[in-house]
Amino acid sequence: MGEEKIMAQIGAEEFAPGALVARAWCPGRSRTKGSLKPMHVRGQGGRACKLGLTEDHVLSNPWKKRQMIALVKGERRVAGPYGWPVEVRAFYRFDRADVVPGDVYAAETWPMPTAQPVGDVDKLWRSTLDALTQAKIITDDALVVGGAPFKRWVRAGERAGVLIVVTAARPVEDIIRMEIEAAALR
Repeated sequence: MGEEKIMAQIGAEEFAPGALVARAWCPGRSRTKGSLKPMHVRGQGGRACKLGLTEDHVLSNPWKKRQMIALVKGERRVAGPYGWPVEVRAFYRFDRADVVPGDVYAAETWPMPTAQPVGDVDKLWRSTLDALTQAKIITDDALVVGGAPFKRWVRAGERAGVLIVVTAARPVEDIIRMEIEAAALR
């Protein structure tokens, strides 16, 4: 889709850097995207066998599908898939009781979930980026040029889940300025 069509579809003010593209809340226990493992796929009619890949974590796909449903039902500023650079922020909330039943280890008493049962933040984020693409919010997760995943424990009255926020990317000058500031940290 050309830039003119997108501009006509969403309007110049909504195409501005930082403008909201999509936002959704997905309740439930966030799951990581598992590693891919090789899977043997038989050929049909005498054809050679193929090697396929499948998720090695049984809960990965159901969680990704829940995120996709939430994204499709959530707030969107573009009718079709967005095809320009974006930033994605994902705020994952975990309930200690759901993550670590029984004994509480030292890491579970920390204010942020760093224990192994919660999962690595990069694998949580990969699941969300795949959901954004498969739900047709963005055309390709290669368009994600920034943003961040965050994870924390729920507070009283909150539910576990993830808030996903997609915005139009900032200008490259802003990113260069952030990089210079980060390089100067002491």
